Amino acid sequence: MSRIITGLAGALLAVTRCLVPSARRDWADAMRAESAYLPESARLRWAFGCLVAAIKLRLTPMQTGSLRVNRWIIVVESLVCFTPSILAWWFFTFGQLGVLVHDFSSYERHFMGSPDGKWVVGMMYGFAVCGLIGPIGLFLGLRYALLRRGLRSRVLGLFLVATSIAWSLVGTLSSFWLPKAELSVRWQIFILFTILPVAGILHLMYLARPVAEPPADARLAAG
Repeated sequence: MSRIITGLAGALLAVTRCLVPSARRDWADAMRAESAYLPESARLRWAFGCLVAAIKLRLTPMQTGSLRVNRWIIVVESLVCFTPSILAWWFFTFGQLGVLVHDFSSYERHFMGSPDGKWVVGMMYGFAVCGLIGPIGLFLGLRYALLRRGLRSRVLGLFLVATSIAWSLVGTLSSFWLPKAELSVRWQIFILFTILPVAGILHLMYLARPVAEPPADARLAAG
């Protein structure tokens, strides 16, 4: 049992060293060396505490009071903002009812017989286009995490934002003709497929802006 605890503690400390910024690697090495002098019963708790500290260091924004955050936060943010749109876009494009899997005649057989059939088919085709904000946004977010390159094209950014908002507005207006059961989840759809991806795109556009130079007086004081 002691070997298992020692092995787990060593693994946690190794992960800690990988997670901390390069400037804090000496601290991670010191924590690992100090763990050798702890009782076996305390080593695992010590290693877990070091791991939590390393995660906090990684999640600390690079500039306090600014939206220019650590690249690890951008990865998490991109997954949260764009994953729901990616899943829905894949379903409506390549899934069981995907617009690229079936021809229009199959939609006529399954949907056009109902009063809301045309609306459903139109929204499916619309999201096959507007949902591209998901895969494009995730790609741009991961690119920023790797290369520090934000979304520099204002045309692309505004197009993605406008199409997402337009799809949501059309769906909201059309929902007045849907049963009340459909209206009960409208706010959830709006948050998942409009608010989150639009916020992610706007943040990537902000990150593409050049960093403002500090005033000359501030630079002199820092020197």
